[in-house]
Amino acid sequence: MSIAANAAAASDVVGTISTPNEEFKTAVKGRNSLPPVTTSSSEEYLEACARSNEKAARYDPLTLLFQAEKLPPLWDEPTCTDENGLSRPTYSALQTRLAQSSKVESLIYESSIRRIRHKARIGAFVAEAAAWAATTTWEPVFAPPPPAHVENDVESVGSNTATPDGSNSEPWLAVMESLMSEGETVSDIYAQRPIFAEFLTRIEMARRKHLYPLLWKSEHTDGHDRKFDEHTEKAFVMGGNGQKHLLFWHLSVTSRNPAVQPPVPGAVRAVIEPFVKKWVDELGMPVVWLEAGSARARDVYSYFGFRVVEEIAVGEDKVGNTLKTWCMAYTRKL
Repeated sequence: MSIAANAAAASDVVGTISTPNEEFKTAVKGRNSLPPVTTSSSEEYLEACARSNEKAARYDPLTLLFQAEKLPPLWDEPTCTDENGLSRPTYSALQTRLAQSSKVESLIYESSIRRIRHKARIGAFVAEAAAWAATTTWEPVFAPPPPAHVENDVESVGSNTATPDGSNSEPWLAVMESLMSEGETVSDIYAQRPIFAEFLTRIEMARRKHLYPLLWKSEHTDGHDRKFDEHTEKAFVMGGNGQKHLLFWHLSVTSRNPAVQPPVPGAVRAVIEPFVKKWVDELGMPVVWLEAGSARARDVYSYFGFRVVEEIAVGEDKVGNTLKTWCMAYTRKL
């Protein structure tokens, strides 16, 4: 199937978007060529990205587990006590909620579109390749300034930073809420969705240990002289507050659209690799960050040059397997 034909195959995903034909006239030339890419922060692009993600994520165990926490509890469902002494449904109870609900797909879509809209308000944009064969959302995030005890000694930063628990100082809360992006507060998450709260906590701890120190250190090297492309300039204007060295790009809501068959070679690569190489290898940003929710995704990102900095295990799937997420970073080659 040609790239142009894929646009029709993906019509149930892109909805009202009409892509100019000239964007897809050029055939993929050679094995190393990438399919064409377009970017936008328009509502049409945000919705299309959310629809693609809903279709791709409807069988993802971690996504399903997080959506199950949003479903109303069943009558007399079993509960357990987590490591923090809080009561929560057992994993089997959450799986039963999923099995008895007809709302899961709509929950995934609503969650996706809320997240993407939130990201767009702070400068994020959607990138799509080959008539929506693959999509991703590139989100600019500003790390918090270093805590006072490490402000003048960034080399010492590691696991000694405070654990996020919903009671941290405002800068840390702002970054935690950028991870949620569904209009919820940190306290809401801890009270209503404890498994998701544990996930966010572990992601934030991984960022504090492996990501933020790279940005704090860059202030003393090239942070103030860093070059910006148009996307980064926009992000800085929308939320920089003079802290150029604290900006990093977060790759999220990435999917290969299952409605586009056969899959377009290079589509996922096209919405990731050129941006990473531009920001890090050419413009000198210290790091690009992502969380891989499956071993397959981890391996794909590794092929693009990302490296695993921490493995996180939260929850279980319906057969009792622990669900893993890999925090990954693409850094400058020194």
